[in-house]
Amino acid sequence: MKNNLFTLAFTVLLALSASAQKPVGASFSNPINIDTLTVGSRLSFTANNDPANGYGNDYTGTGNRSSDDIFYKFILSSTCDVTIDTNNSEVEDTYLHLLDGNGNLIAEDDDGYYSGTGYSRISRSLKAGTYYYVVESVGSYGGLTSNIAVTKFARDLRLYSLDLCKMDYSGYHYYASAFIYNSGVSNSGYINTKFYLSNNNTLSADDVLIHSNTSYDLEGNNCEIVDIHFNIPASFNGKPLYFIISIDPENAIFETNEANNVSATSFASLMGGSTTYTKSTSVNSIAGAETSGQEKESQLELFPNPCSEKLGIALSKSNDPSLICIYDMQGHLVKNETIAESSFAEINTSSLSNGLYIIKISNGGRQWSKKFMVEK
Repeated sequence: MKNNLFTLAFTVLLALSASAQKPVGASFSNPINIDTLTVGSRLSFTANNDPANGYGNDYTGTGNRSSDDIFYKFILSSTCDVTIDTNNSEVEDTYLHLLDGNGNLIAEDDDGYYSGTGYSRISRSLKAGTYYYVVESVGSYGGLTSNIAVTKFARDLRLYSLDLCKMDYSGYHYYASAFIYNSGVSNSGYINTKFYLSNNNTLSADDVLIHSNTSYDLEGNNCEIVDIHFNIPASFNGKPLYFIISIDPENAIFETNEANNVSATSFASLMGGSTTYTKSTSVNSIAGAETSGQEKESQLELFPNPCSEKLGIALSKSNDPSLICIYDMQGHLVKNETIAESSFAEINTSSLSNGLYIIKISNGGRQWSKKFMVEK
């Protein structure tokens, strides 16, 4: 009995000793305390998560990895845009978690899986309060660098532009392409966007929902294109018709301006003709309108993609000249030109900065679009 008690006491002492050797930053209850951050704060920290230094797999929340974790804590006194990344870390395979004051996951990134950077990066608009972030490396350990920057809250989600054209594809007669713009610095998180048809320019319960779209994340100062195919119900025939888009209808994303999330555009301004919709409404040429996904994939090819100085375009043979327009991800027209009747063209992209672009081609009443990357 005495031997058992001695063994138990010795085991407890060892556990207490191991606990006492845990360094600051090894757990949620004992994080590296960054203290209060304000707009303009830019800080960088490096710690070695080698188990020999006392770090372990202490983060057990959503998205945890079997690796050794380092915890940080910071406080915001007001709503700000916060960006955290692991750039310049000694180890290559990093993972990043952003938590609220209770340890609940807000966002995560694995070596740029969501951010596309090649290192872990999270950018979010956060209200005043206490937050934590956890840095870990998967499969190895070493110097983990985390950089945190705080900027002025400036996120605003709104409709940047809307294109509409008449078409016939798999039973659908209309096609719309909406550019949703995030004018802020931080990512949006999940965005729910709803598309309605209405007899007036005010969203109401009587309006017809034709499409609902959920996007994972829209980066700051960036644009996303939402494409939909739809039909116009017979009940709208002979009446005014409006196309209404509602961004974040649940107000799940806080913004500097919540008043511009709903936009109404008359059918006549998009398609031409009378303000009253009829099935025989004439269709004007709509710049930027696209055709079906099948046509885009089968008739338009871009190479090389990514490109640097020149972009090759292969299109179905046509007897009509083609208008080529290139837009940046904010929806700005950055280049346009007309090419003669041909199934191949080459565009000079040397003046374009590195990044993602959208090319839209109009030819003989048909339109195509595709994304391409410039890398120099």
